Amino acid sequence: MPVSTYAYQHYLLDSIRGELGAGALKEIAQAPGIQSVYRVTCHRPADDLPDSVATLISSIAGQPTLTVSYTDGTAVESTLTADAYRELTSAFARAKFDNMSDQSDIPTQGVPLWLVERAAGSFAQRVLIAPETAEGPHANLIAYLRAHLAQAIEVDSA
Repeated sequence: MPVSTYAYQHYLLDSIRGELGAGALKEIAQAPGIQSVYRVTCHRPADDLPDSVATLISSIAGQPTLTVSYTDGTAVESTLTADAYRELTSAFARAKFDNMSDQSDIPTQGVPLWLVERAAGSFAQRVLIAPETAEGPHANLIAYLRAHLAQAIEVDSA
């Protein structure tokens, strides 16, 4: 995996994961019975919206489970159907996520940031994206996540 020029942004998003007690993705993926793990950590610079960590775990037993934890103390857990999970894995494959690098030209302050991750066995990949300025494959991945996994990334601001 290439070295990121966005070390601070990675640190910020990793600290959100740590604050919410979400385990390291690679460690989760290497646990017995786990097939794959997907995660989206969202930093929202607006003071009125909480940051979040959404972790989707697929195991050999049962449906994939999505847990979304927010820095305001709330958490939501749900399951994905087999079809929805296949759509997710296909979208990541179409985006060539496993070979994707961090988005270029990310503004350094004041924009939402997402750290999108995937791990299976000893493989792990993470990509930093600013959803408001993403283009090309990054924008395609953002569009898929917004359309099909909105509960992992959107916050009800009402």
